[in-house]
Amino acid sequence: MVSLRYSRVDVDQAIEEHGAWLCLGADEEIVFASKTRRDLIIFSNARLVVTDTQGRMRKKTSYDSIPFTSIGRWSIESKRGWLDGADLKIWLGHSAEPLLDIELTGDSDGQTVGQWLSESILF
Repeated sequence: MVSLRYSRVDVDQAIEEHGAWLCLGADEEIVFASKTRRDLIIFSNARLVVTDTQGRMRKKTSYDSIPFTSIGRWSIESKRGWLDGADLKIWLGHSAEPLLDIELTGDSDGQTVGQWLSESILF
């Protein structure tokens, strides 16, 4: 399970850094991207891509592609006070433990991702 603090990043920057490795489909577009120092989560209009960059020199990066049809449920917990933001958890299928446990900075990021998941998975 991944549990990291992410900050929103410009979509164009994410594409520039990872380009062809994202293997975007012809009609696929990135709608939201967020990153830690090394890792990145990307929401497209079809799936979630989670990167895992390894090593101090950052020479090896793995890309996990999770189609929205594989997401069984998610939860968003808002925070208040000086640590405003939201915790996002995503489960695959009927698994008991979440695959991802992501701390997003800023309330708007949590609301954006929650709305996007609702629109992409439920409809």
